[in-house]
Amino acid sequence: ACAACGQDCGSDGCVESAYPGCDGCPCEAIVCEQNPGCCDVAWDFACAVLCVEAGQVCSTEGCEPKADGAGCSGCLCETCVCEQKPECCDPAGDGWTAECAELCLACGQPCPKDGCSPSAFPGCGDCTCEACVCESDPACCDTAWDEACVLACDSCDGSCGFACGNGVIEPGELCDNGDGNSDSEVDACRTSCVLAACGDGVQDTGEECDDGNTDALDGCSEVCLLEGESAGVGDLILTEVLVNPIDVVDGLGEWFEFINATDGLIQLSGLVVQVGVEGALTEFTLPQATLSAGDAIAVVAASEPELNGGIVDALAFQNGAEIPNSGSPIIRILNGDIVVDEVVFGPLFPSEAGISLSLDPLQFSAVANYSAENWCQGAAVYGATGNLGTPGNVNPPCPSCGDGTCGVDETCSGCPADCGACTTGCVPSTEPGCGGCPCEVAACDLEPSCCSDAWTPDCVAICEFLELCPGE
Repeated sequence: ACAACGQDCGSDGCVESAYPGCDGCPCEAIVCEQNPGCCDVAWDFACAVLCVEAGQVCSTEGCEPKADGAGCSGCLCETCVCEQKPECCDPAGDGWTAECAELCLACGQPCPKDGCSPSAFPGCGDCTCEACVCESDPACCDTAWDEACVLACDSCDGSCGFACGNGVIEPGELCDNGDGNSDSEVDACRTSCVLAACGDGVQDTGEECDDGNTDALDGCSEVCLLEGESAGVGDLILTEVLVNPIDVVDGLGEWFEFINATDGLIQLSGLVVQVGVEGALTEFTLPQATLSAGDAIAVVAASEPELNGGIVDALAFQNGAEIPNSGSPIIRILNGDIVVDEVVFGPLFPSEAGISLSLDPLQFSAVANYSAENWCQGAAVYGATGNLGTPGNVNPPCPSCGDGTCGVDETCSGCPADCGACTTGCVPSTEPGCGGCPCEVAACDLEPSCCSDAWTPDCVAICEFLELCPGE
């Protein structure tokens, strides 16, 4: 009652007083740390303003218009307002109008928080979102109304109007450049109002790469630095190619393969591949990737397995590159001016539609893979189209005499151990004819000397052409 009559009984933090301190009010320590005079001399208007700004919930008196009586019950701004507009405090007037409330703010009175600003104190003075927020996070009303509570307030009813992209850095945002936010521009504030960072898919200042994640051993490290060694001559070796696939579109199902011939990780990013024929080469650059020691990877015309014949986990051609079916196709891997490896697949290579050319694992070198004799035909079926090869996997050994399999390049005369002994007619003789062998009539019709002079290698070749000799 004494205070109501106008006597200065000290401050509770929310009103000014000629006395120091605020009798241990919640904001006292914070305010007096900022302005020691508030606790040593007097708790003046500036101290009360600091108290509200520190988050102490104070009366809304003066902040809003009211029609039931003059003045604002001793609010901080009352003296200031009534000096400028006496009718605001005149009992015969219209009460504390909207104009009085505006003057109150102009006089410097901070109004109690609405839940949209963080505070070291609990609650938000019965703001509209308080019940919703404190139901989900009781600490907001028991401990402090921190930034998490502010974000929850906006989520409860949207009353704070936070919006990334409005050019104002609001709670939960690290940046906001409005229309300047971008998910593709270097060093820009992202459209989620976070700062540009490693792993966001944009190579920003200080980054050597950014593949959209912070995983290691995928070509770009967890701190966006390139991984692996740069490829030198012979570090990558072309080991398999399918020039002419079957049962898929030719320009989509062709592929080639290379291996990492070193004992360390190789960086593939930026390597240039050339395919075509001499004078008509198409080139493209390999994407962000690495290849571990001894591993193989396929590079496919189309990356989709349903289009390429069933190949997965492969790199893809770019720029419309195709491996030609005629002439002598060239595949070349370049690292700047360095030719890491190349092969010209000339007429001596055992090429056949639907069957890959496969380098013998015993000949894995950038010198040996240039010789057709070190290549053979793929034997394993992949996908569902019937093509043969091992894209991205270990090549099987090429057939050799003595391995128990009669290979496509072996004959009974050249490798009887695998193909069996030749029958009569499948070996040359100085005598005419072949003693009535299955191909004698056909051979002698085509070359009468086979039955009149001698059974020469040309006669044997006729039998082999007719597939009447084992292994042929």
